[in-house]
Amino acid sequence: MQPFDDTIPEEMDANNTAMIAFLSHVYVRDESESDTESKLADTEQIQAVVRVRERLLQLTQEQQSSISGMYGPTGGGTGSSFSQPQQAKSWQKRIKVLALVAMLVLLIASSFFITGLVQQRQLARGSDFPVTIGSYIVPPNKHGSLIVNELVQADQVSRFLQQKQQFTQINQSQMADGYQITVDKAYMDANILLLGVYAVMPYGRSANKDGRMDSFFLLADGDHTRLTANSVKLPLIGGAAGTDTSNIRHEQRGMLLAFDAAGIQGSPSQVGLNLQMDIHCQGWPPKYTCPHTLSFSLKVPFHANKQVATPQQAVTQNGMTFTLERVVITQAEARFYVGGWSDAMFQTPPWSERSKLESFDDTWYNIKLATASKSYSLCTLLTPYNCPQGAQTGPTLPRHNGVQFGGDGIGEGSPVYLNNDHTKPGFSLLEPFNAHGKMSVTITKLIEHFVKDKKNSDSYMGTTNGPVVDKKASPWAFEFILP
Repeated sequence: MQPFDDTIPEEMDANNTAMIAFLSHVYVRDESESDTESKLADTEQIQAVVRVRERLLQLTQEQQSSISGMYGPTGGGTGSSFSQPQQAKSWQKRIKVLALVAMLVLLIASSFFITGLVQQRQLARGSDFPVTIGSYIVPPNKHGSLIVNELVQADQVSRFLQQKQQFTQINQSQMADGYQITVDKAYMDANILLLGVYAVMPYGRSANKDGRMDSFFLLADGDHTRLTANSVKLPLIGGAAGTDTSNIRHEQRGMLLAFDAAGIQGSPSQVGLNLQMDIHCQGWPPKYTCPHTLSFSLKVPFHANKQVATPQQAVTQNGMTFTLERVVITQAEARFYVGGWSDAMFQTPPWSERSKLESFDDTWYNIKLATASKSYSLCTLLTPYNCPQGAQTGPTLPRHNGVQFGGDGIGEGSPVYLNNDHTKPGFSLLEPFNAHGKMSVTITKLIEHFVKDKKNSDSYMGTTNGPVVDKKASPWAFEFILP
């Protein structure tokens, strides 16, 4: 049996060779596509190409019919015949050439129209199967990338801000060695800057079956991701990462980064940011080799609404003094700065000395916020410098197939300090906070007692299930009023 030939008669006509070639450029099916993938192609593009073909064929038929009517039949039932004058033949050739030129011009114009239409459709809905437009693999989407939006929705704070439409869509892209890196969206207030970034890889999941390719292409650490705002360096304090493999042609890697924005002075309407990112890093932490550094310059609206209280309230208990220095409330975060911390407050012996001891205590401190209607545990400290910001609201389960989360989440970051004073860390509540009136911050000392394991002299066993309140120590309690 001969294979089915779907060639139409017009395609066999040598006079239409040029037109067929142009039509082939307008719509080319990728042979590697499955039938399922081809059904996802934009139907408007196909219909537009068909309409162009119909118009061109109609023009060709009209031209042929007009020429035939001008010179009459070359043969007929009477058996007579005549030859066209040489001048008429010359004019016929000219008319055919002009008709062909007109049809080619129409075809080229239609092709540009179709391409523009497809681009608009891609930008409006996002590209499931991206095309290269300009120099980009995937044109940035006005609604944001899937992987960044997934990270935003998975985090408690950023999800709230997204619901309130507080993020600004940036969509600033750069290409490096075939990879596309895009700053997707941003939010900034007096406490925090949230920044969504993603990279589009020049390969899909079939080329990265074990998931190990470009494992460190983007790095969410302060050494390789650096940012200044109005020339002030903003420390990176947290972030979440994820991968989107739902597109079989191009994987995407995304990050939602959190920077400490307390260094911004005043209430500007917008802030100029300069983001520098080392990309395509190789090696193993903490030693990386990163061949490229990208620099993004952008402006972000500054959400200036905030409440600030400066209690400057000092409380002495158990021979130690803590001071509630400053309270800053924004729609993304409630932050409470407490001063007076030092290494001497933590009695945990170093590992080098523990082998000589039969028992020892780890000292912890719990910081709690209480309003008239609710209490919040802000942090439990083992050392004065390791308290993660917020309620540790990291990503949970993604909503789309092909999306996987990694990293610690926005709430699992580095500490922040008042005026970079490490004796004055800030304790954060990363969730909407609208309480007013009388409230309190309480610091409670905790201990966890360890004894040497009789069966294994090199290890110790805790006598309680985690740290418990030190009954010998009185708590430090601060009361203040937030208007």
